[in-house]
Amino acid sequence: MHLNEQLKICLLALACRYPKSVIEIDEMVLGHHVCQIDAFAPELELEWLQVYAPQLVQSPAYLVIDPQQSAVYLLELSRDTPAFWIYCDGCSPAQRKKITVYQHARKSPAFTR
Repeated sequence: MHLNEQLKICLLALACRYPKSVIEIDEMVLGHHVCQIDAFAPELELEWLQVYAPQLVQSPAYLVIDPQQSAVYLLELSRDTPAFWIYCDGCSPAQRKKITVYQHARKSPAFTR
């Protein structure tokens, strides 16, 4: 899937095509003031951006989901580094790590007391 469109359209297309997907903002591209801790569904990310970074919603973007990468580039900011990382399976690496730690903790004898 490749799409050159406004960021809003890219996020809506992503939500439609991959309803379980989540997105993480790349702090290196957008800066720490725009980032949040966890990944969000595309619709929630769009709502968040409309409040906290409305200028980005109409920005030219390039959505790419192929065997090499799943990302959204904001063309005015960086054509080399994605502004958003996409996880089509609904779980970011950070979320997977938290789940693994939690599951491991539940198996420990201290948790069962």
